[in-house]
Amino acid sequence: MTKPFRLPWHKRLLKQPWFQSGITWVVAQLLRGLMLTYRIKRHTPEETKPYLRGESAGIFCFWHGRMILLPFFKPKGRDMHVMISHHRDGELIARVIDWLGIAAVRGSGSKGVRSAVAQMEAQLEAGHNVSITPDGPRGPMHIASRGAVHLSQRTGLPLIPVTFGAANAKRLRSWDRFIIPYPFSHVEVHAAAPILAGEDTEAARQELETALNHITQEVDRRCGIPTENTYA
Repeated sequence: MTKPFRLPWHKRLLKQPWFQSGITWVVAQLLRGLMLTYRIKRHTPEETKPYLRGESAGIFCFWHGRMILLPFFKPKGRDMHVMISHHRDGELIARVIDWLGIAAVRGSGSKGVRSAVAQMEAQLEAGHNVSITPDGPRGPMHIASRGAVHLSQRTGLPLIPVTFGAANAKRLRSWDRFIIPYPFSHVEVHAAAPILAGEDTEAARQELETALNHITQEVDRRCGIPTENTYA
């Protein structure tokens, strides 16, 4: 008689809500602790400062591999909502950012994405901020999709490109070359000028992609990271 298939113990453990809650709380506290050690320098155009100060709502855009620190740069006084997939990894990320005071809007598949976009629109209309990774959830790396542009077109709110770089960081071998700055690292945070999407969707998409790649190259240059290492 064939024995019923059972997941390995560690995978069964990961499925337990109490374990997910506990481990994601620990991760959130580790991130908070790391943040206290960084030497951060910010570069923000004048026209972008009202959005980073929370005076105006916007659609914050950052590359998937550069998102680990961005919860800590959430503008004060406005809620932030981030679109995250329904994948298991997405569930863990959603729990981590919840501990950091950021709400997740879940969406994957055609119906799930439509529902998530509708929720994002509602949050923007209510005066809150939203965040999107234009090359997520699975790439291609540093190539912007049109989702954020469509959201700007529908709401009339601008896209705010944001990124960070670190002089000393662990670069994972994932598709997005995910970056985790080491403790006590010099960190550069750079925002670009707001982009208001017009009727030409492709032109706005290219403008967003160009802006994000430009500021990503700039923070890496300031941190002494060769450009070929950023995109390789």
